[in-house]
Amino acid sequence: MTTTSEVVKYHDSISGAEVELSIAEIKRTICPKASDKEAASFLQLCRYMGLNPFVNDAYLIKYGSDSPATMVVGKDAF
Repeated sequence: MTTTSEVVKYHDSISGAEVELSIAEIKRTICPKASDKEAASFLQLCRYMGLNPFVNDAYLIKYGSDSPATMVVGKDAF
């Protein structure tokens, strides 16, 4: 499993640009309410599907600390 500060590098499947993402970055910029496990799952989804959350290919949404996070793939990524 990826540690919270470990940066994972992969290529965006749409543009081919290199993406650098970590669990800490996801929690800081994309979904502050996400748990480490939810952020790690989101990171793996992005990595394996070549999605770049910074250009809205994927979203991690969590409304409250007692509800689970939802991962959504943007329509342009299909």
